[in-house]
This record gives sequence, structure tokens and C-alpha cells, in this order.
Amino acid sequence: MSKVIKLLKNNKLLAGAVLIVLIGVGIFTGEIVSTKNEAEAEEQSLLRKETEEQRLLAMKEKAVQQELKEQENKTSNDTTQVEIHTHNWQEVYEEVYYQEEGHYESILVSEGWMEKIPSYVSVTYGMCSLCKDDIEGRVEEHLNIHIQNGEEAQYVNGEKQVHEGHFEKYHPAQYENKWVVDRPARTESILSGYKCECGETK
Repeated sequence: MSKVIKLLKNNKLLAGAVLIVLIGVGIFTGEIVSTKNEAEAEEQSLLRKETEEQRLLAMKEKAVQQELKEQENKTSNDTTQVEIHTHNWQEVYEEVYYQEEGHYESILVSEGWMEKIPSYVSVTYGMCSLCKDDIEGRVEEHLNIHIQNGEEAQYVNGEKQVHEGHFEKYHPAQYENKWVVDRPARTESILSGYKCECGETK
């Protein structure tokens, strides 16, 4: 090593060349170091970026898991509520109108009966023209009475109805159709189904 230094002292040109070489080596070495530092910095940046992405991804996944868990809990609660509910069935009625029911019957109004009707015959007889009396068989005696009283009378033929008996006429019984009510009109409450307070029907 001492020989190299002594040689450089004696040969200034050689010393300058060596100096230049050493300076170049130093610059190259510095560039290498700088490049290495930059690479390490970039690597660190990439690692930090990758770590941040992983952290965000983990947070997102955790949020999704939490949301799924909440939905499962809600579904479980809803299912539990449905299973716990017991229907309280209440009777439901509707009003139904029924018309009057009945039938017609033949009702006796009057009994049958027999009527006796008189029968007459026309008879010709001697009649006084003044007083219209029947003077058959005593014509002269009757007319003299009128003459004595200053009255004019004479014998005429008259005609009269003489009862000779009767005949019978039957009158049949009288009936009429009358409406007989078997069951009056009415409104009834008919059970039509059941309904729970939750709205379910059956």
C-alpha cells in the first residue's frame, strides 16, 4: 500500500487519473445507493398501499358480515313472532232475510143448503070490475050490492096466481182460497266464518 502511495506522489498524472477513477466510482456507488433507496421507498409505499387496501377490504367484509348477521337476527325475530302468535278466532255473522212461507187452503165460507121456492099456477076466475074481488059463484049477489050503493059494476074474467106447492133448489157450499202463513218473514244472523284480529279468516 505504501508503495502505491509513493508511486502516486512521484507521478502526478497517474495520481490525477486515479482520482478521477475514484470520483467516478464514488458517483456510481452513490447512484447505486440512491437507486436502492428509491426502490426500497417504492417498495415501502407499495406495502403501505397494499396494507391499506387489505384494511379497507377487511372493514368492508366485516360490515357485510355484520349486515348479514343483523338480517338473520331480524328474520329469526320475525319467524319467532309468527310462531308465537296464536289466532284468536272470533265468530263472524251475516244477516240473511227469509221471505214469508206458507200455502193456500180452501176455506169453507158457507155450508150447502136447500132452498124451498113456492110454485104458482095461473087461474081464470070471475072478478068484479069495480073492486076486483073474486065473485065466482056469487056474481049476482055481489053486483046487487054495488047497484044498491049507486055504483056501476059488472062481471069480468080475471086471472090470478094460485099457490100450488113448492120446489127445492140446492145451493152448494161456498169456498175461497186463503193464504195460511207457515213461517213469517224474518231476518236471521247466520254464522259465515271466523276472523282473527290479525286479519286472517277461515
